[in-house]
Amino acid sequence: MTLKNTQQETLQLTNEQTTMAHARLIDECVALLSYQHEEPLRWPFTLTDLIEVASMAYVSDMIVDDDGNNCTFILLVKSLCTCFGLRVPRNPWCYLQRIHMRKNMRSRAFFDRYCWLMYKMGQSHPLLLSVHLPTGLCTSAFE
Repeated sequence: MTLKNTQQETLQLTNEQTTMAHARLIDECVALLSYQHEEPLRWPFTLTDLIEVASMAYVSDMIVDDDGNNCTFILLVKSLCTCFGLRVPRNPWCYLQRIHMRKNMRSRAFFDRYCWLMYKMGQSHPLLLSVHLPTGLCTSAFE
């Protein structure tokens, strides 16, 4: 995978790096889903980006519900939206279409930006570091 930022600088990723970034993103998603405070977190990106994270978590089949079943896409979207105090979209599937149409647009896929932060900027947990936490809560509360 090759990534480039706005200055046309490219970042070459191996399959191993892409797999590792995907696994770390899913781990961070699980940490966010386990957030149990009264005050919601603030999502600093678009709702489409949040749906992309939910989609990646759904496709990974690594997140299970309370009964031990794989979470559905709709359940993941509802849970993440609740975590961030966002309205749940009526049709999250239409957001997936927007994600697939991003290919040649100015807005890059969330996972591409996540990999850029992880490998080029050296952030160990890009998602957790990007989320706006309530006052008095630090990222170590998720680990």
